[in-house]
Amino acid sequence: MSNKSLLVRISLSIFAIVFLYHSLDIAKVLSAIGSAKPLFLFLCVLMIVLNYTISGFRWRSLIFFSNSFKGNNVFKLIKLYFIGAFFNNFMPTSIGGDIYKAYILGRDTNDMPKATAATFVNRLSGLIVLALFSTVSLVFLLGISGLLVFLGFWILIVSGFIFLSLISKFIPKLKPYNDALCLYKSHKTEVIKSLGFSVLVQIVANLGQYFAVLAVGIKVTIPQAFFAFPVIGFLSFLPVTFNGFGLQDWLYRLFLGYWGISATLSVASSVIFHLCRVLVSLLGGVFLFFSHDKHSKTA
Repeated sequence: MSNKSLLVRISLSIFAIVFLYHSLDIAKVLSAIGSAKPLFLFLCVLMIVLNYTISGFRWRSLIFFSNSFKGNNVFKLIKLYFIGAFFNNFMPTSIGGDIYKAYILGRDTNDMPKATAATFVNRLSGLIVLALFSTVSLVFLLGISGLLVFLGFWILIVSGFIFLSLISKFIPKLKPYNDALCLYKSHKTEVIKSLGFSVLVQIVANLGQYFAVLAVGIKVTIPQAFFAFPVIGFLSFLPVTFNGFGLQDWLYRLFLGYWGISATLSVASSVIFHLCRVLVSLLGGVFLFFSHDKHSKTA
């Protein structure tokens, strides 16, 4: 990523946050956050932990080329997920954490192309399920435009695979990565299993945001939560702002406001979800600290 692109994202995040909070009573937002219900905060944190844990099992299901992370060693993958989440705090997008995870997996399995492919398919399976969950909401809110967003997502994915396949014929260094991705054509069971894990990931991800909303006293139903939060997550993944900051808060205000919920409480719940994710990611920092020497010696 160029410095100019990074600067644009940071600027957009700052602009979105400043413009958003300029129209709010910050004291009321802080008051809502300060009076959040501990039980729901705990449940929100628990869902995020479950999210990363299930994601680790999903990742393992795609690593059929090595026994290094099978069985009890799935804990290594789960730890890498937490470390990746920690890195994401300092990265423009969540892709930064994926790069770290792919590097460590490639180093430990001595197969960087397949490790990169497994990490990519792991991310892609999650995005596919997230897109499916989001489609109903997008079509309901935007009509045919919402369906076009979904179709655009698939066109982008398919185009990416075609582009990699073509360019790898001219750039030999890319051929092992394309070949590694093609392996999944003959491992449909693993792919289907990863999609099943992605459904579970999406459920706990939505519940995590649901508990963040309940923490500030907002009354929403489970169907409402599963209507709003998938599309918020899908749109927040777009590389517009720095790691979704600002954009997510606006989306919370927009979608929760659709049900007549005040902007103050909507934004407060978004901030709480941000804070819970950061809190959980700190566990990744702990894992990184205690594994740093080992990684340095074996790198």
